[in-house]
Amino acid sequence: MKILISFACDVKEKTTVKSVVENAVERFNHGLSDVFNVRYICKYWEDNTYPQLSGAEPQTIINQQFADSCDMIIAVLWTRFGTPTTQYASGTEEEIYRKRAEQKSGFIYRLQKPIAPTDIDMPQLRKVNSFFFKIGKNSLYTSINNETELYDKVYDHLIRFTKDNLRNSSLGTIQNSNGLASIHYKSFPPISESEFISSKTIKILSTSANTFFRQYKTQLQQAYNNGAVIQVLFATPNSEFVKEVMEMQRNPMPSYPFSPYFNDINKEISINEGTLCNIVTDNGPGKISLGHFNTHFRANMIIFDTTAYYTPILPPKLSSEVISFKLTKGEIYNDCLLHFDTIYSLLDKKGNIKRL
Repeated sequence: MKILISFACDVKEKTTVKSVVENAVERFNHGLSDVFNVRYICKYWEDNTYPQLSGAEPQTIINQQFADSCDMIIAVLWTRFGTPTTQYASGTEEEIYRKRAEQKSGFIYRLQKPIAPTDIDMPQLRKVNSFFFKIGKNSLYTSINNETELYDKVYDHLIRFTKDNLRNSSLGTIQNSNGLASIHYKSFPPISESEFISSKTIKILSTSANTFFRQYKTQLQQAYNNGAVIQVLFATPNSEFVKEVMEMQRNPMPSYPFSPYFNDINKEISINEGTLCNIVTDNGPGKISLGHFNTHFRANMIIFDTTAYYTPILPPKLSSEVISFKLTKGEIYNDCLLHFDTIYSLLDKKGNIKRL
């Protein structure tokens, strides 16, 4: 999907808004585009137009060359409204209202970053105030204080927009093609007790399993008592993802919600292994095995006989939330199963699988 980026000259000349929006979009593309099956491409008039002698005003040429073909708009206004066009008070206003007339989506942000009084053009600021007063009556916009906040908001809003777009327009198609059944934002998926009990095989791959084992210890015990074969793979403490997290722990970002789990990865692995060992009973009907692997892979997975749950984990410098997916049998389910079985088989051949 093509995103039209729009703002007036004060935003261009005195802020880093353009690169911030592009970086937030690229963050989404890098971590989630394959999962959501959508990729966003930023378009800005200076990057996507060419000189043209047509007799039309510049905004009309911009519309014809690329703006009208964009699927949505991200607009940021600060203290200036921009240059008037034939029909609107500025090019940004025209782009916003054209997208709304086409029933396309848009994120509108009001930047409230401090600015020197001598840099304020009061007639322009009054136009900005008038615009937000008018559009606030029948649309929703977001106020932001600085570029850092804008980065977080754009990324967050892209995720929410993409989820809603999938749910409202194409989730049925996705379900049929690759088995994506549901999306859970900032939470682990709700796994029913029946899935643990009815599944003959349960495969768990984890780079950070502390929350999972606390949440599902009872269900794993029930599955073992019902004769399930439970296979578990843990990332080793020297895995690339874990090392990155430990480095971020030493130099944390104020906005990153670190879990206490990261303070002692070895201790946490020991606790999780102990949880599995406690499930095992003499002559119990089930089987439990576990292995440790050094990996760049960033995801937690639990795979049942007919469903799976997949939680991708972005690199620590980018990640601040959990997004989980429930899968039914299909392309993504099969890929998860193949990934797990390949790692498990390689470890087993090297004698690195422990059977409890």
